[in-house]
Amino acid sequence: EEVFFDPSKANKKLIDEVYEIVNSKEKVIRVLMMAKSAIRHNMKEELPKITQKTCIIWGENDKVTPPEVGKEFHKEIQKSDLFWIKQCGHAPMIEQPKIFNEILVNWLKNQKNVNK
Repeated sequence: EEVFFDPSKANKKLIDEVYEIVNSKEKVIRVLMMAKSAIRHNMKEELPKITQKTCIIWGENDKVTPPEVGKEFHKEIQKSDLFWIKQCGHAPMIEQPKIFNEILVNWLKNQKNVNK
């Protein structure tokens, strides 16, 4: 529930999916390896090396990775666009999927038009 702005987004289906992951030894090992890697390898120094156009979509109410981090990513990735989703926590693609997809699709269409 801490992941979402609206704790009701942590519905039974999502909880069941997470339960399945944490009860699969293989999946738990993968998740733990990824989490440990994220802690050990701070990507801040690598961000300026990203030269690809990048779409950053961030929940305004993210408690896991605060909005300041999104601003920092945007600042460090030169060709980035930063979009905010209101009343949204750490997982905008789950909590606000329609808005998330709308932002992403419009951004991709804009990139296609720019490259013509």
